[in-house]
Amino acid sequence: MPIRKGTIITDGEKAMKMIKKLSSTAIAFIFTLTELSAAASFNGYGGLKGDLKSKEDSEFFDPIMNLTGFFQGQFNFSENLFFNTEMSISTDDVIDTKLTEDTRAVFCFDELSLTYVKNFLGATQFFSIFKGTYTPLGANQFLSQQFGISPVNSFITDSFYGNKCASPYSINGLGLSYSIRLNSSPMAFAGYFYKNNDNPDGLRQFNLDFRFATVRKYLTLDVLGGIGLPSKNKDKNDNDVILLVDEVYLHSGMNLLIGNYYTSSLFLQAGFSSLPVKKSNAKIEISDEQIFLLVEPRFHFKNSQMHISFFNIPAGQNEKMEFADGNLGFNINIFTENFFIRNKNIKFGFSTSFSYEERYLKDLQNLKDFYKDTCSVKTSPYLVVPVLSGDLSLMFQAKLSEFPAGKWKQNINFTLGYKSYF
Repeated sequence: MPIRKGTIITDGEKAMKMIKKLSSTAIAFIFTLTELSAAASFNGYGGLKGDLKSKEDSEFFDPIMNLTGFFQGQFNFSENLFFNTEMSISTDDVIDTKLTEDTRAVFCFDELSLTYVKNFLGATQFFSIFKGTYTPLGANQFLSQQFGISPVNSFITDSFYGNKCASPYSINGLGLSYSIRLNSSPMAFAGYFYKNNDNPDGLRQFNLDFRFATVRKYLTLDVLGGIGLPSKNKDKNDNDVILLVDEVYLHSGMNLLIGNYYTSSLFLQAGFSSLPVKKSNAKIEISDEQIFLLVEPRFHFKNSQMHISFFNIPAGQNEKMEFADGNLGFNINIFTENFFIRNKNIKFGFSTSFSYEERYLKDLQNLKDFYKDTCSVKTSPYLVVPVLSGDLSLMFQAKLSEFPAGKWKQNINFTLGYKSYF
């Protein structure tokens, strides 16, 4: 059989074509970075903490240490285009593995997003594509991005989990967002369309959410609400269908601060998620286990502050809180930021929580039943010291409710953590 010219391509020719293709791509990429390098910059925020405690099944203090940390980074390609990422990690005991050896750990990219910013028609507009947990209500990310304010969230929900903190509602999935901040007034609006990753039934679900935020001298408000549309491929008779939506899920959340950081104020954080609404006329009922509620009066004195927090936290969310164990209860946090050591302004405080596990707002109707359960009492003196560009925190925690049973060794915890901007 005759061989036509050009029908045989040797391995060397394939390699040369691949090298030329990669070279062209590399040159284009380097040229793009060169064009952007004049305005490119990077900034970030991260934290890492270690918890030293004893093994639960030990009769004496047998120490173990777990590490938890997060990292948020923003790379500004130009004045109008930036990339955000957040990563988190939690490890098993690092004492048995001597820290420098292999240790089991859970690592996750919690957020990846690309945002384009444009100042147009008297407003600053943000266009984003994202994957993961994006601008949750529990964090201060949205308010900081839009208004550049300091965090307003509660001290008891602050943690080293980053965007995975306790929250009335978190946007989690793959999607698009558009937000606009008015230049003439401190108000911002946002819309989100995304494939939801937190559908309780594991169905394919798309969410459409809307958000409004404003910051005034004595008022900070951030409210979000939306609808989830789960789709099925089979009807109730198990017949194949192209698309079936026989119910929707409602969700909402709010952060509200009346007053400001320098005055006595009232902080309210509330929300619910995955409230099913069927096409039938069935009564819509919301479970207390779906409700996130935190009411926190904040008292500002001359040299100290006191925050009293009443909370109803859904199962799973309370595991992200360091200062309370249960789902229902209250916390008292007394602290001062006017404590000086060698010209350093140090924060010193004392937090105590009283809470019940698997108890919710509906159970308050039968207070007598609470005596059957053990109230978890946790006390937490802490110290926050400025070091370099961040804060070094030291804390001792003791679960006093377990001391009478002789389990005090298994219910004390020493925490050392550090958070920094860079």
